[in-house]
Amino acid sequence: MDYLKLLETNRFKTGDILLFSNNSKSLFTNCIKCCTRSKYTHAAMIIKNPKWDKSLKGYYVLQSSYDSE
Repeated sequence: MDYLKLLETNRFKTGDILLFSNNSKSLFTNCIKCCTRSKYTHAAMIIKNPKWDKSLKGYYVLQSSYDSE
């Protein structure tokens, strides 16, 4: 995915939600789809120019994730 193009073509603001649909065959992903009855498997929130640290500029993505390693 071309993230720079995505950022350029959208006017994201802090608090905007991104929804992802993962076609993985993992048990975890399939469990999420089954239990929620949704095609979305993951969500994230946009943070633009975080106010808690003036040195941080630009877009950041706040998300939770699962890493098996």
